[in-house]
Amino acid sequence: MGTLHLDGTLKLSGALTLEGKVLSGGKEVLVALAPPKDAPHSKTASPADPLSPDGYKTSVWAAGLPSVRVNIRGKVIVVSGAPCQQGVTPAIVGVVDAGAGTVTIDGLAVARTGASATMPHTVAPLDNSGQT
Repeated sequence: MGTLHLDGTLKLSGALTLEGKVLSGGKEVLVALAPPKDAPHSKTASPADPLSPDGYKTSVWAAGLPSVRVNIRGKVIVVSGAPCQQGVTPAIVGVVDAGAGTVTIDGLAVARTGASATMPHTVAPLDNSGQT
């Protein structure tokens, strides 16, 4: 499968499945990941939860919004405002800030590598797209 480049102003909506590697503005688009099964989007958050297993204290995963029905090979695309979590049990909850982008889904900016996760105590860069 090839690489799909989403550039310029693009407003996606409805149900849509994309195939291959998907880029927006030259950066990989983030897809929702499930902890601890999937590798985290970030491993660089400031540790905050002493009860979380050591391997997960600095890990952050972003989830999809139920209203977003655009996916890449079955994994929902992450958009601005989507929830994220640091650690596994218990988890610290935050929100994804997709930053500036010209590709949107239902009016929400698509998150790409370099987006950030904001939790009450830290901001972490999301540097793993989750696309395989």
